[in-house]
Amino acid sequence: MPSRISVPPIIFALFLVSCAGGVKNAADAPGVVTLGEQGRFTLLDPQYIEAPLDTAQRISGAYGKEEFAVNAWVKADGGGVSMVFMSGPGMSLGEFEFSAGSVSLVSPYLPGNIRAEYLAADFQLCYYQVEALRKALDGLTLYAGPKPMPRSDARETRPIPDAQLRRIYEGDNLIIEIETGAGEIKYTNLLRNYSYTITAGAAE
Repeated sequence: MPSRISVPPIIFALFLVSCAGGVKNAADAPGVVTLGEQGRFTLLDPQYIEAPLDTAQRISGAYGKEEFAVNAWVKADGGGVSMVFMSGPGMSLGEFEFSAGSVSLVSPYLPGNIRAEYLAADFQLCYYQVEALRKALDGLTLYAGPKPMPRSDARETRPIPDAQLRRIYEGDNLIIEIETGAGEIKYTNLLRNYSYTITAGAAE
């Protein structure tokens, strides 16, 4: 059974380290992150968000064998993104902000070599416009569309209502899958071995 970390700062560190891929990548230029073995993503301007957000979120998932959970309040629109991370009792764990040409992550619980750009990339892959994302990918391809559901005869598929998929491939290898539906986003990074579920309007 996977172990569950119960000390809030450690949970927070696990969550952000998983999103950030661990440490700075010396090959990355400012505003560029490495998503695959070589494939990269250039962060987009906030104007490309699909719809504004102003909501509480519960973010829970796993990084390797460790489980994590954190609460957040998210405000995002065409001007930028602001996220405040909190423990269950309301203790502030850190703040993340992104705007055109600027990205920051401030927390006393994280090492200084964490790149906030990787957290920004995860957010943009979930919430930004598909065509803009495609143009920002280098060496990677993005599939976006309804999630198929096998029919009873197992020979045909049909879309699951309100369920959408975003899949990022490096060559033939699926490296990231994002499933959206029923008030949740399920993000899986198969290359970096982490996953999490974002539930809107939920906090513990």
